[in-house]
Amino acid sequence: MDRFKGSNVEDTEGKSYPVKTVLAVPAGSQDVDIGIETGPGGGRRARQREMLQDYATNLKGMLPSTGYTLARVGQLLRGMRGFVNTATLYGPSKTGRIVNFLKLYPKHFQMQGSGPKIKVLPAAPPPPQPARVQVGGASGSAAPRERAERGLEEDPRAPYRKFPNAQRARYGANPARVGTPRYTRYEAYKVATTIGEARRLGATSQDISMDVQRGALTLL
Repeated sequence: MDRFKGSNVEDTEGKSYPVKTVLAVPAGSQDVDIGIETGPGGGRRARQREMLQDYATNLKGMLPSTGYTLARVGQLLRGMRGFVNTATLYGPSKTGRIVNFLKLYPKHFQMQGSGPKIKVLPAAPPPPQPARVQVGGASGSAAPRERAERGLEEDPRAPYRKFPNAQRARYGANPARVGTPRYTRYEAYKVATTIGEARRLGATSQDISMDVQRGALTLL
């Protein structure tokens, strides 16, 4: 409501209504979408929406921003393979089928006008939600939100600090299984006398760690 005008009230769009037909609601109230499943026949409509979902998705992709007439939308739907048979089996009924089909998907479609001038348009996007600002500090009644735990940050230079290139080394017998890529790499770098040389010959940081653990590599 915007203002009173005699025995009527006017809304923000300038439309006038008798006071006795207007229901007062608290300030800040919002419309509530109760969903098509609520009320008598809700289960049937939910089933219809489930079975006809693919046709609604296809129609949504075909619908331009300027929309189509209801007749054109009917032609598109009836031209989709299986739509008529599915709608006949699950509904909506043949009378008013296209309008009732569109009403099943309020998040996809909106209708404007009446009678033969009905136009079908893509549904308007939902309004953006206002950012919530927490008022008050730690003394407020609401429990403080826990900060998300940060993941461990991997330092790509850590292996080089643990096994610096200048570290002298002596390799022993090959600990890897014959025929594996690791066995082949070890055969290539086992002649190295420093960690840096082993790396240049193909040893990975994981190879070096495993060689130390298995006793194949001695750090001098």
